[in-house]
Amino acid sequence: MKAINAPRPKPTSVDTEQPVPRWARRVARAIPWVLLPQCLWRLPFGLRFEMGLVGDEPMPNVWISLPYVLTLSVLTEALGLLCFGLVRGWGEVAPGWLPFVGGKRIPPYAAIIPATLGGLAATAFWTPTLLSWFGVLDGAKGFANVWWSTLAQVCIAPGMLWGPMVLALAYAYYVRRCRRHPDEYLGAEWVGYAAPVLDLNETALHQVRRLGFAPEDVRHVVLTHLDRDHAGGLADLPHATVHVHKAEYEAGIAGGADRYRAAQLAHGPRWATYASEQGDPWFGFDAVCRLDGLPEEILLVPLGGHTEGHSAVAVDTGERWLLHAGDAYFYHGEVDPDAPRSHPLLDFVQLGAEVDRPPTRTRPPARHRGRSLLLSRPLGIPTLRPHEPRQHIRPSPSARPTLEPKQPGRRMGPNQPGRHLRPPSPAGA
Repeated sequence: MKAINAPRPKPTSVDTEQPVPRWARRVARAIPWVLLPQCLWRLPFGLRFEMGLVGDEPMPNVWISLPYVLTLSVLTEALGLLCFGLVRGWGEVAPGWLPFVGGKRIPPYAAIIPATLGGLAATAFWTPTLLSWFGVLDGAKGFANVWWSTLAQVCIAPGMLWGPMVLALAYAYYVRRCRRHPDEYLGAEWVGYAAPVLDLNETALHQVRRLGFAPEDVRHVVLTHLDRDHAGGLADLPHATVHVHKAEYEAGIAGGADRYRAAQLAHGPRWATYASEQGDPWFGFDAVCRLDGLPEEILLVPLGGHTEGHSAVAVDTGERWLLHAGDAYFYHGEVDPDAPRSHPLLDFVQLGAEVDRPPTRTRPPARHRGRSLLLSRPLGIPTLRPHEPRQHIRPSPSARPTLEPKQPGRRMGPNQPGRHLRPPSPAGA
């Protein structure tokens, strides 16, 4: 199996409790730059150079004006850099070197309230100047000529964005730390009957961190489908490309069914979708797709029925195939090769979730194709199921514990129609 180059773990000291939206990080990085032009424009005033201003007020002594202008410019940039606290871990947990508060969690509103007031103050300060430029208010500063006036406006105008940018960051900080409630994210009714474990340590974000990586190190996520109990961790990994069947993407984005939660996709994932007509044969199944940017040993196997674009994920380890079957079946008895049977309680959930009605109660379309694939386990395909307590890690008794090396075969690709992987020989062949 080809290895994906693992990125080096990043320091956890900059991690936030929940991922920061990409746009918020960009806004925070932009703030010092939008403030810089006016800070530089202001510096000549410290040396009593008037930058084309016309007025009767005399310039103060250089020993007063220079320290004042330098201090004001440095303080402005320092406040701009302080806005990084709204997108960095030290804005949630005080740095350890700070006396008395070092290492302590910062209450959300201890950052939200000052940031909001600061953003409002900056907006209120610059609004009259902006309105005077457009002739709405009187009191615009006079300049010796249009060139000096244009230079002043070009340097000052970017800084006028500071207030709205801080308000946007304060809102994003508020949403990240105060508004991620299970009822909104998963649905109150579903939370009531499913009773999920609402423990931050169980989330994708914290599990990735326990492995020594940052959320942005996760570059790809392959989903079987977009049900709320499968897509809930996407917001924890906002930098990843999400691979999913095209039909599932369209159903999830449309959001017509309660099973798809808009809050889980509100961060705007980067999608990679795969249509049925672009795949290739594999183990008797058509439309099996290789995934863009991932090794060719990872495949998306369409198994529609539970949802419009439900798929399994197959992984070739080099010794055998492993299959993540998603919700292709809920009960291990359904894939019993001798006496397939369903579970009456799980049938209630399963039949209610399927998008097509089964012809028989024990072999609905959603499970019929999945069962056909899973019964190929004598060829050595162990199966993993998220809702099945019995993990089908071992091949069936009629298969060898490990397979011999695969027979040579052509690798399938999206631009190579008809090419496919030849399955390994069954036991005894």
